[in-house]
Amino acid sequence: MEGTPIHDLDAKSLEHLIYMVRTNRIQGLTVQEAALQLGVSTRTVFRWLKEGKVEGEKWKLSQGIGYFWLINPMSIAKILVRKEVEEEMRKELDELERLRALVKRRKRAGQRKEEI
Repeated sequence: MEGTPIHDLDAKSLEHLIYMVRTNRIQGLTVQEAALQLGVSTRTVFRWLKEGKVEGEKWKLSQGIGYFWLINPMSIAKILVRKEVEEEMRKELDELERLRALVKRRKRAGQRKEEI
């Protein structure tokens, strides 16, 4: 998660940040929300943050009580679109393979008729 901005927050700033997210003044998803949208575990989202597959900002809470991530919704959208395109490509390839097998069977059947 190198190169990820880390923001220190005190309690008042945290309340303000929560308000900003809830009123859509700041765009971002929690790790849990991102995992739900992607159909993966939160562990996977954390791994993807580390690998750079998902973009997010780390917000550190005051007095060392922890931190949370705000995930960029566009990085989630990119993954979902890529997933949809890959699924469509898989379907197209399956159909192409099915047609190839059909042509092959028909060629073999035609060759058998010629032999008779």
